[in-house]
Amino acid sequence: MNDGARFAAQKEPLKAETSFKAALLDAGKLPSPGKEARQIISLMSLGALYQTTGRYSAAEENFKRVSVLDKEDSESLTCLEELYTKMGRSDEAARMKLLADERDKLYAHVDFSYFLDSLHRALTQHWHPVQGKKGSAVARFIINNKGELEALCIGESSGDQETDEAAFKAVVNAEPFTLPKGGPKQIPMLFTFNYVPERTQAFLDDEEKRLTKQLADMDPQMDANNPSRAFYMCQLGDAYRANKKVMEAEQMYMEALQIVRENTKASSTKMKVLIRLVGLLADSGRGAEAVKYITESEEVADRLQNDTTEPEQTARVFHNYGKFLYKINRTADGDAMFARERKLLDKRKTFK
Repeated sequence: MNDGARFAAQKEPLKAETSFKAALLDAGKLPSPGKEARQIISLMSLGALYQTTGRYSAAEENFKRVSVLDKEDSESLTCLEELYTKMGRSDEAARMKLLADERDKLYAHVDFSYFLDSLHRALTQHWHPVQGKKGSAVARFIINNKGELEALCIGESSGDQETDEAAFKAVVNAEPFTLPKGGPKQIPMLFTFNYVPERTQAFLDDEEKRLTKQLADMDPQMDANNPSRAFYMCQLGDAYRANKKVMEAEQMYMEALQIVRENTKASSTKMKVLIRLVGLLADSGRGAEAVKYITESEEVADRLQNDTTEPEQTARVFHNYGKFLYKINRTADGDAMFARERKLLDKRKTFK
């Protein structure tokens, strides 16, 4: 699978196709479970290759096979929509969009924010690129409902073997993953690993533009109060803050807080928003306002303390908040947060 992506990056489509087809054939010989996921990942890679090289009929066939294999998948339908648009088949493109929207609605109620946050943190933590290497690698992988990898490949090669291998290892070492409650039986993911030697102004500007577009492009069918929106607003707020746009960052955090404020099922997300908001206010010298939100965060912490469903994730929130409270010289409050963390971790076995 990695060789196929590398050949594609090096503009050798025939070699790439041969490699992807060999991977598809190998996947077909595997016993279940895992067989279906590996077939899907091979078919998506082939479809993308065929579309890039103008072989639209072959791309269509592969994307259709994915939609048959996984009745909950919407990515293949979105790819078909894009493909049909390029081919001038507007009616079929519109139908694919409707089908994709219908499949997305199945899980519009699910809070994917913690999953996305923890996934991003785990992958970046295990990402150890070779210093001095440039380029980016896109990992394509599927996570099952146990939080395990069902299939993994480099969907788009960086063109450098060491960089691709570092991305591959990052995904493998980040397992197991924490899935959202009530989510699909498997979740297909694309993650881009970039080697960024320093956060230049150009990088910060690009990050801000990317997150602004990502938020604007979110599914319009999604409930405006879905906590997943708050997750992306927090990310954009972080980008604004890194770019020293304090007012814009505060606005994003406040809008995110309004989404999760009355949602008792999104206490973990709310805690993260409050931590960001308190930090921004404290750094801006607005201590009195920061204290108000610290008080609110204490109330959320009380609710999280009694949440027995995700103790390890909640403990991590307490740990991060404890470090922040130490940073602003509220050591007693920080100690209390660390005590909450230890209490949850000591009891986590009884929650299983």
